[in-house]
Amino acid sequence: MKYERQGVLAVRPTAFGEFFSPAVSRDNIQLEDATVVRISGPLTQAADVPWLDSYDAVAARTKAALEGPAATVILRINSPGGDAQGAFDCARALREMTLASGKRLIAYVDEACSAAYALASAASEICCSQTALLGSIGVLMSRLDCTAQDAMRGLRVALVTSGVRKADGHPDSPVTDGELAAMQQVVDYIAEQFFVTVQELRPGLQAARMQAMQAGVYAGQQAVAVGLADRVCAFEQSLVMTPLASKEGGSVDLATLMQTLAECVESGDEGLAKAARAALGAIAATEDVPAEEPKPEAEPEEPAAEGGTDEPKAEDEQDKPKAAAELAVAKAQIEKLRLLAKRSDLPEKLRTTLEAQPLEQVQALLAAMPIATKKPPVVTTVKATLPATKKPAELDGEARRRMDAAMGLAQHGKRVNKVVSGRLYLNVPENWTPRRIG
Repeated sequence: MKYERQGVLAVRPTAFGEFFSPAVSRDNIQLEDATVVRISGPLTQAADVPWLDSYDAVAARTKAALEGPAATVILRINSPGGDAQGAFDCARALREMTLASGKRLIAYVDEACSAAYALASAASEICCSQTALLGSIGVLMSRLDCTAQDAMRGLRVALVTSGVRKADGHPDSPVTDGELAAMQQVVDYIAEQFFVTVQELRPGLQAARMQAMQAGVYAGQQAVAVGLADRVCAFEQSLVMTPLASKEGGSVDLATLMQTLAECVESGDEGLAKAARAALGAIAATEDVPAEEPKPEAEPEEPAAEGGTDEPKAEDEQDKPKAAAELAVAKAQIEKLRLLAKRSDLPEKLRTTLEAQPLEQVQALLAAMPIATKKPPVVTTVKATLPATKKPAELDGEARRRMDAAMGLAQHGKRVNKVVSGRLYLNVPENWTPRRIG
């Protein structure tokens, strides 16, 4: 069961030869106030193989999610890409149906390469895991030439065509320079449509910038740095994140943050300075910070008409979105405090400054700031020197004999072999005689 498809493909090239088993289920999942639409495996225009997902099915599942009660729809994508045909139309359709619904569409990426990235660009925000793969923005075509194999087998294949280019791509015809040039024109044209589509859906990512990537693949924070994703986070965090334009009730004081980071660079702590420089680099790589829109002044309430009645039910309905927004802000604040609590290496001033920043900015900066490790204190090892022990004096000959005698080791007199009453006794004292017992 290998993914071996022909034609114009928008797929991560290394996906060829991989095994893809049929998905257990791609049904939408309801989590908190979000509906998760899963996009997994290689992509094709219409479902024709069990282990392939299709653009038609993705659009249908997303449409069903947008028509449901959830205020947010999350595209959870784990795909190397697939067929170019249908991918760009599907991406535009996802954006159009989202705008028509008035709901929020975000993408959470485990892998979104090539055509799968086109689908991710339909979302207003792209989040990814630390090891996610994104990119490979481009298309490819393959051409198999079996003429040498045919000759080895003694086969002669004749192709009768109505045009010079009609046999292009046929495995039993030799590859020519003219055919490759024609294929390159098709590839370049469709790649241009790819760039235009993503730029249309994700204006911050320009076509020239994508072309300069040369269809490269980027992982996690690298993808954020080049503009392919907005932030790195765990999937569970994407469920409670506020939109990028939201300020969580506060304002982004970028100047104060950069000043605090600059002070950390000059702190003299080598590890902290390195982390602060990385954070400043991450801020410099950010293109634009969306400005806050002025809040409209509250209109004065008109007095109720005489005889009119209040409608508490309608007011309750209006309060629900406000309550949901306040809950999302509270969850984001809790998550921000949890992340900062893990970074005991940060000085108090920087920690206080970060507490006033939006969650997504805190996450991006902490991800760019490696944990500052302090050098361990130098430990001087002192080797204890024991006093030399006095060697015991040697015993003289007479003293050694007395000690041997006391320990029963001394041999008194001459020892001989003796025969007594017809029995031979070996190594006994010369004056020894056997004693009868009993």
